[in-house]
Amino acid sequence: MNTMAKTVSDYQILTRLERALDLYIQGNRVEYENGKLVYLDLSSLLLTSLPAIIGEFKNLRSLDLSYNRLHSLPEELGNLSSLEFLNLRHNQLETFIENTEGLNALEEIDFSENKMTSIPLPICRIPSIKRLHFDNNPIEYIPQEFGKLKNLYRIYLNRCKLTSLPTTFGDLENLEELYIAQNHIQSVPQSFVNLKKLSVLDLSENPILYIPTELTNLFVLEELKLRKTMIREIPPHIKNLKQLRQLDLTGTLIMPVQHRQLWGGFAGNHQEVQQFLTAF
Repeated sequence: MNTMAKTVSDYQILTRLERALDLYIQGNRVEYENGKLVYLDLSSLLLTSLPAIIGEFKNLRSLDLSYNRLHSLPEELGNLSSLEFLNLRHNQLETFIENTEGLNALEEIDFSENKMTSIPLPICRIPSIKRLHFDNNPIEYIPQEFGKLKNLYRIYLNRCKLTSLPTTFGDLENLEELYIAQNHIQSVPQSFVNLKKLSVLDLSENPILYIPTELTNLFVLEELKLRKTMIREIPPHIKNLKQLRQLDLTGTLIMPVQHRQLWGGFAGNHQEVQQFLTAF
């Protein structure tokens, strides 16, 4: 007598998902490899909830749930052990699932355009994360645990409501790109000196009064964007940034008027940046 459990195919699971959602999901919304579902697009379907069966797709690598009306997610989402990319853009989410231990392959999540007021703690328990998108959320707080994301190299926090960054931000040893424009940040933590791999930093449209000394020690920095800040002076140590090839000071008052009119506040290549810096 055969006591082995009958294997359920991804085709069968998808059929059950279609029934639960009362939708037909085929065509360019799905992609299979060797009979295994690896890509599933459920975007722009006006979904208000997601059935628990979604957690049964053990081979799924990319899941697109963007442009729906989701207020919450099923905990079974944490069973997607092969998932690499999760797109949650433009929903109504205020938090994330608690069960993240099984998301061992997850590298990128897009939370842009949701209703989060802080970065959820469970995100800090996904060490595989490399890229995070939080643009256009009313985020006011980032937990200290965020510094545990040692593999994170790119984060978008534009157009949030941040007034400060945690001191543990400096623990993000592999961070290469930080986009944090249009917030309410006045300074960066001293721990920024530890971001030895940071090459792109966008602090535009924040009420920053001066260029933090910590930034002048980021020797691999290539792009520094301080557009429409309240900066009036350039510290002499900024000349240490020998790799800087793009400097955006548009809308600031750091230079004589006649110089600003000629230069425009923007240098788009290495030679222009270094020529400008030698004038200070």
